[in-house]
Amino acid sequence: MQSPGIAFQTVRRLLEALVHTALFLLRSALGLGGSLVIIWELTRQASGPGWRKPRVVAAVAALMLAGLLAV
Repeated sequence: MQSPGIAFQTVRRLLEALVHTALFLLRSALGLGGSLVIIWELTRQASGPGWRKPRVVAAVAALMLAGLLAV
């Protein structure tokens, strides 16, 4: 029979693996999504001055958050 310390370590490792996986997926989605929006907004013709600014700011914020999660 396992001691409580070994069972605790096993649960702890499992939770750490789940957190690392969730952070990896979040970072990947933010990085990919932010990059695609930046590329899309910078290569298209805007219909008016400044109307795409919120999307660019949100994409830059997503890229910055992905960068912070990568550290």
